Amino acid sequence: MKLSAFLRPERLILLLAALTALPSLLDAWLHAPLEKMSGIGFLLWIVPAVMAGLHPAASAGEADSDPQKSNFPLWSGLALPALAAGAMLDLNIFHHAALALAIAGFAFVQCGNTAGGWCWLITGTAWMPAMGWLAASSPPGFASTFRLLVCAGGAAAYLISTRPDNSPPATFS
Repeated sequence: MKLSAFLRPERLILLLAALTALPSLLDAWLHAPLEKMSGIGFLLWIVPAVMAGLHPAASAGEADSDPQKSNFPLWSGLALPALAAGAMLDLNIFHHAALALAIAGFAFVQCGNTAGGWCWLITGTAWMPAMGWLAASSPPGFASTFRLLVCAGGAAAYLISTRPDNSPPATFS
């Protein structure tokens, strides 16, 4: 891979979003009692984006020719105001949202504007520490389990929506 291909704007925005969000995320995931399983939820949630990053359109840095497919600049463009708001207001939730939006640029290249893609993007809030704050009054252990299931469900919805022709899964006979 050439250096110019690696230094594409959407990759630089993803790097900036990761550098601003990951310190607070790691601190919360390692030390906050309500966030213990959220790091695993993030890893479950990011699987479709990693798989989409391996897609030929993602490595070429462009979306498919299908007009329903989103492109990188839209999601990177949405991540920039969130990064700016996080820096100006010193609120980590904006950094976390910017990271999710920057990651979405890579995932939406493959799935486009499908219901599974939007479901996946919305379930990205489950790994964010703000969700732990909202779930603080729930019974012990419930919030962590629920958040893991939400992240896994979002990833499953994405993966189902990207199956060729939305065909049913193969069965063993």
